[in-house]
Amino acid sequence: MPVREPAGAAARGGVERGDRVGSGRRRSDPIGKRIVNLKRRQNHKLGLRRTDDRLPAHLLKPLVAGGAAGIVPDMPALLAGAYAELGWDPESGQPVPEPEA
Repeated sequence: MPVREPAGAAARGGVERGDRVGSGRRRSDPIGKRIVNLKRRQNHKLGLRRTDDRLPAHLLKPLVAGGAAGIVPDMPALLAGAYAELGWDPESGQPVPEPEA
C-alpha cells in the first residue's frame, strides 16, 4: 500500500493536529508545567505525599454494565505514567528540580 503524504497544514508542521493554541505556544507550555510543579512542591510542604495520590473509592469499583464493565483503573500504572510525563520522581512523587539556565 503506498504511503500518502499529508496535505495542507499537516505537511507544514501539524497545526491541524491541534499542537498549538491561540497564542502560538505549544500545549506542553513550560509555564503551565512550572505552575503544576510549584503547586506540587507547596502541597508536599503541607504534608501531602505520593500515598495521597489516589482516586475516590467509588471510582475504583468495577462498573457492572457497558464497555468498561468489570474494569478497574490500574492506579500504579496511571501514576507511573503521570509522574513520567510530568518529570516527577517515581518514588516520592516530587518534581525533579529544574536545571539552572
